[in-house]
Amino acid sequence: MDVKYWLWTTSIAAIVASAPAYAADLPTYKAPPAPPAPVFTWTGGYLGAAAGGAWTGDTTDVVPGSPPLDIVYLNGAGVVGGPYVGYNW
Repeated sequence: MDVKYWLWTTSIAAIVASAPAYAADLPTYKAPPAPPAPVFTWTGGYLGAAAGGAWTGDTTDVVPGSPPLDIVYLNGAGVVGGPYVGYNW
């Protein structure tokens, strides 16, 4: 084997083997931290509607313990509702 060939081969092998050692000295660049999540706030406009109802079919005494002639029969029904709108500052 020729000495020049052996010298070139070992030189190239030494250079290739030492490349990771140089890379270890390079500075590392980390990505900046992510910004914090926005805080929830109730600020803003709103609108809506509400509805409700009730009914009854009940009997009751006008005065507790009174004679049966004072029994009142309650039958009724009703509905209530409406819109609302606003803004929280």
